[in-house]
Amino acid sequence: MFRIFVQSYARFARLVFHSFFRSRGTLGELGLRRFVLLCAVVPLLFVSQSAHWLCFLADEILFSAYRKVKVCEPLFIVGVPRSGTTFFHRLLSGDEGRFTTMTLGEIYLAPSILERRILQGLGRVDAALGGFGRAAVEALDRRFFRNLRHLHPQSLFLPDEDDQVLFPTFHSASLALLFPFESEMAHLMRFDDAARPELRRDVMFFYRRMVQRHLYVHGPDKRYLSKSPAFSVKLRSIRETFPDAKVVCNVRSPYECIPSMASLGKFYWDTFGNRLYEHEYRRQFLEISHSFYQGPMRVLPEWPEDQCAVLQYAELVAQPRACVEAIYARFGWSVSSEFGEFLAGQEHREQRYKSKHVYSMEDHGISHAILLDHMRDVFDFYGFPTHPDAA
Repeated sequence: MFRIFVQSYARFARLVFHSFFRSRGTLGELGLRRFVLLCAVVPLLFVSQSAHWLCFLADEILFSAYRKVKVCEPLFIVGVPRSGTTFFHRLLSGDEGRFTTMTLGEIYLAPSILERRILQGLGRVDAALGGFGRAAVEALDRRFFRNLRHLHPQSLFLPDEDDQVLFPTFHSASLALLFPFESEMAHLMRFDDAARPELRRDVMFFYRRMVQRHLYVHGPDKRYLSKSPAFSVKLRSIRETFPDAKVVCNVRSPYECIPSMASLGKFYWDTFGNRLYEHEYRRQFLEISHSFYQGPMRVLPEWPEDQCAVLQYAELVAQPRACVEAIYARFGWSVSSEFGEFLAGQEHREQRYKSKHVYSMEDHGISHAILLDHMRDVFDFYGFPTHPDAA
């Protein structure tokens, strides 16, 4: 842990230096809005991550038994963004007798055992006093995430992508939004192939420790449930770290995924004040999207059949309960009566939901011909229709 701690601050310093002094001509070129944002966010990142590292050290002293927790058969949900990974993740998180997963609040505010114990203690005190603190936090939470509600519902109290738990190492793919420098982030988008072997080991060792911490707090008898599209490029590293892990890869036609991804990406891009050099942005966007498709295509054929599955988006939204039951059967698991009732309720809710959003690739300068040419191997591998009308 000491080595990754030192490397993390060296990487943070490099990213900050790049942002202020070497950003000209990049997607993170320094403008007024971005300068103001960085002046606010960089000190906050430094203080918050330093606090987390101090708490990690306290964990080693106060809760050292967490290192003995066995991580048995964790389940990883991967795939490109906008392919139903969030929906499937929140479906499985309803199987509380089997799984435990990280909420966004735990990932950002309390990744250490000590921080979670403190929050649990505060929660008990607040509940005894009437729960006014919780109500206030929930109101702030709704207000903070209100602009994302129509694109990608988020909340501190909901399960979320646990690639973000790598923030203290500054090797989370999510940091590419704040530091959009290809020279610094490219290895995260092709982690198994591009990251140095020693870096892969260090990052995955840190991640394993974070999973052990989570299980120590929420139950060592539970299976850990992960969802992160960024882990699509870490599947070899995951298998090396968790040999008995199981993987479900969500897939959806690029004709449907890419416009939705571009719309969400544009929202985040504008939020962080990044430059929109259209040609360069489009090139990097397509390359990253392609790598998220290619990771499972290359690696999952190497996995035992009873440890991996591919889940088509259309099937998931049409029959979520049947999809979950089929995957459970493939992995040798049974659906409890309580979880079965939960799935029935979620299926009824999904059948009533109709998206009001229509996404167009042309709005982002990507034609069907460009996409087909760039991702022909994806269409061929999964058998997606190549004609736009058929898709």
